[in-house]
Amino acid sequence: ATTYYYRPVYNPTVSGCNLADGVETTVTVVADPTWATNTVSPGTICNGGSVTFSATVSGGSGGTVSWVRATTPGGAGTTVTSPNTPPSAGTYYYRPVYTGTVSGCNLADGAEATVTVVADPTWATNTVSPSTICNGGSVTFSATVSGGSGGTVSWVRSTTPGGAGTAVTSPDIPPSATTYYYRPVYNPTVSGCNLADGTETTVTVLADPTWATNTVSSTTQCLGASVTFSATVSGGSGGSVTWVRAITPGGAGTTVTSPDVPSSANTYYYRPVYNASVSGCNLADGSETSVIITADPTISTQPIAGAACYNGTYTLTVAATGGVGTFSYQWQESTTGCGGSFTNVGTNSTSYTTGTFTAARYYRVVVSQTGNACSNVTSNCVTVSVQSNLASSTWNGNVSTDWYNPANWSNCVPGDNTNAVIPAGRPRYPQIVTSSPLYNGNATCKTINIANGATVDIKGNAVLDVLN
Repeated sequence: ATTYYYRPVYNPTVSGCNLADGVETTVTVVADPTWATNTVSPGTICNGGSVTFSATVSGGSGGTVSWVRATTPGGAGTTVTSPNTPPSAGTYYYRPVYTGTVSGCNLADGAEATVTVVADPTWATNTVSPSTICNGGSVTFSATVSGGSGGTVSWVRSTTPGGAGTAVTSPDIPPSATTYYYRPVYNPTVSGCNLADGTETTVTVLADPTWATNTVSSTTQCLGASVTFSATVSGGSGGSVTWVRAITPGGAGTTVTSPDVPSSANTYYYRPVYNASVSGCNLADGSETSVIITADPTISTQPIAGAACYNGTYTLTVAATGGVGTFSYQWQESTTGCGGSFTNVGTNSTSYTTGTFTAARYYRVVVSQTGNACSNVTSNCVTVSVQSNLASSTWNGNVSTDWYNPANWSNCVPGDNTNAVIPAGRPRYPQIVTSSPLYNGNATCKTINIANGATVDIKGNAVLDVLN
């Protein structure tokens, strides 16, 4: 800056008209003003946001600074003051304008700052999954924003709709079984970019499932029987139940459905398996049930064929093993041969004593069991014939005086080739009361030896034929 002094000087034209110079006036000439500062912030806002600005001038003298907001670079625009809210989304140009109050203090408008006004943000996506879980399950969520500028998204989990809740990140494991509300929250970084919290999603957390029922049918049964089973689950959500049959406790085994028919005799272990369809709904396999599958019963001791005395009886026996449950025995008799028809005889017993014989008969026994699916087993067919041509038979009189009762003889009732022996000292001695069917209607023997003191009493018209 330079200082100048201005004074008036009088120049007379008449002698003696003298006048000293007038009073001096000081004039200071300063440098033109320049922009010292020029600040506009921020460069991007959302609709409704505000722009702040300021500028200062260096040099010059006095003057004022105003601001213009234009929609075109250098445009006439509108005079605004800080802070300023642009009327709508678009691009605006802010510049300071110097208005001098001193002659010659000229200053071009300050540099323009571009401010972009964008539309407010909106929620583009908002996803929470799943909506139902079990205790310990996890919830995943994500959200994105459309429009606006910058900003971040965080999430809140609360126990009441719109509640303050807790900030969480995905995936999140809720702390206990109850109902939770998840919502995204937008955190702006640009003025005016306001966005209400996103729509809440309700997530229900349930207690873990437990086994309500677990049932397996008969635990011991014969091969070919079916095993039925069922199980239900209480609590949790959804899911399905499958079954495993293993040959070792807890073994991997085979997936089976009810009813199941094991293919071989063995001990099997059946257990239900829960297959969760909801996160966190975990349930250990149900209790195992052992099922013993045995082979069908078999005949371990077959009836034995033999010969009975005429008018005598014969005892047959059988033994069976295997299978399941209580054995039952049905003896059967045929008079026409092993290939003929059979009639049920006797009682439920491992042995059977026949009726008296006059001709050969044929026998077998059907063995059954009470166990599930145990098949009946039939013994061999055996022949019981009538003894003949006995060399000798000795009277014992153990039962009665009846000559024709085989129980009174050591070796059946004598026939036409049998030597009959009647010893002394017997409790009873024989009587022949009726004719014998063995030999032409008469009692018969080849020879007879009656000891001293022994007797044979032939009654009425009965006959004893001694052939030699």
